[in-house]
Amino acid sequence: MFDADQLFVLWSEPAQGSRCVIGDLWREGKGGPFLFRYRSAVAGLDGFVPLPEFPNLEGVYRSAYLHGTFSQRLPSPQRPDYVSLIQGWGVQHPDDVFEVLARSGGVQMTDRIELAEFRSDRGRFGSAARISSCGNEARPRLGERRSWNSASARA
Repeated sequence: MFDADQLFVLWSEPAQGSRCVIGDLWREGKGGPFLFRYRSAVAGLDGFVPLPEFPNLEGVYRSAYLHGTFSQRLPSPQRPDYVSLIQGWGVQHPDDVFEVLARSGGVQMTDRIELAEFRSDRGRFGSAARISSCGNEARPRLGERRSWNSASARA
């Protein structure tokens, strides 16, 4: 069962493809409000440009609705293949936007952003791989469905 109210926002570094946690997206309750903030380490990442909807690297962005940067990553229920996509990702509650984003990764061909489920250090499952910096750690390929715990993603 999916029960997360926080997602990691990852960015893929263009030169080497390293993936970094650049921010956190979370919600206060199942229907929002939704909040986003960059991690402090993002300022030192070569090649990183702030997301247009979030130009300031400091502070918290709050919205009653899921921010457009993330809502555009949700597949339209009008798509002919919507049901097969949702089933293929293992989504049990298609009306839960965080579950859909976590299971799908929210990957788009037009940018280097991806989303991953946050799990606390005390969660039932450990992480499958480390995401901590844009260094030479072993890392999964873009688009792989993974869950990450907070111990492996400290910035």
